[in-house]
Amino acid sequence: MPTTSSDATLRDLLRQVPPGVPKCVFVETVDEALSALELSPDAEPERRWVVLRWREPPRIDEAIRLVLGELASVAGAVWPDWFGFSHGSDLPSPDRLIEVAQRTSLSPDWIRHAWKDCQQGRLPLAADYPPVVTMRHLTAAITEDELTIVLAVDSDNPSSVHLDGICRMTQWLAANSPAHCCLLLNTALYGSSELASVDYEPLFWTLASRQVNRHEPNSGGPEENKVRLWPLLGRPHPLSPGEQKLYQTLQADPVLAGQFQFNCPVTTWRGSTYFVDLLADALKIVVEVDGYRHHSNRVAFGIDRQRDYELHTSGYLVLRLPHDEIMQNLEACMEKIRHFLRFRQQHPKQTG
Repeated sequence: MPTTSSDATLRDLLRQVPPGVPKCVFVETVDEALSALELSPDAEPERRWVVLRWREPPRIDEAIRLVLGELASVAGAVWPDWFGFSHGSDLPSPDRLIEVAQRTSLSPDWIRHAWKDCQQGRLPLAADYPPVVTMRHLTAAITEDELTIVLAVDSDNPSSVHLDGICRMTQWLAANSPAHCCLLLNTALYGSSELASVDYEPLFWTLASRQVNRHEPNSGGPEENKVRLWPLLGRPHPLSPGEQKLYQTLQADPVLAGQFQFNCPVTTWRGSTYFVDLLADALKIVVEVDGYRHHSNRVAFGIDRQRDYELHTSGYLVLRLPHDEIMQNLEACMEKIRHFLRFRQQHPKQTG
């Protein structure tokens, strides 16, 4: 029997997916589902989530190559924080590599080659290894804790999208990695013959609080990155150009340097834990970098308002900066941050 979840329980629904068993997850709107998945409070921060998203999924003959490349970009984003390494970008000692290899049953030679790829600005694909070996090492480099990989297809037209390649890819990932693997699809694709190999006991997520208009126009607009990864603690997100640009400018600013930490958990008075983009904890200032893709639908709108309400009533000032504004008018964004800082220093008891 299919399992159905509603409203803000998509994470709980996906946590039911066991490793080794690929699952189809059908949603009314892929945009809204991914917003709910990424922006909602997280009671299990030790689990890492990776989303790979396509409008046109890869063909069978290129699916493995394409997905390995995108997992490599995620592993490269978290480098050099692999396997508990925390000593900068220098290659760990041979003894340390052997210790990691024994603990994880991975190849120290693969780690060594992939590490050098990252040092030289290349994707950590460590040439000459079979795809299944590369994939198993990449997922372990992304995290040794719980990992959920969501392959999302952003199409609601069964006649124009071919799913056999992405179905094979989902099965291959589930069979050869410890990750929990889900294929996230629009409900309009339910019943497609191409899904027969992976849609046994599918999962459904819906918004019980409203009816979705299936004919709403897609608002389009720039997408910061089709590969998503969270949480990533304590540094600007490598897959967010806006966070990277903001970090570099903050570091060079004589007033703001050292004031903010990136990607930090904040627990509100309600007990919810949110991951905020920038936090000046001593002044209780939060700055959020709002990308178009994950903040432009009604689910994101509602979650963001609930999030702001809890942060404000927990004593935090919250400044939201559009990703596009950071990229196009960085100085205006910096002046807003400076103004927030001055306001808090002048009015330490006001909470917004």
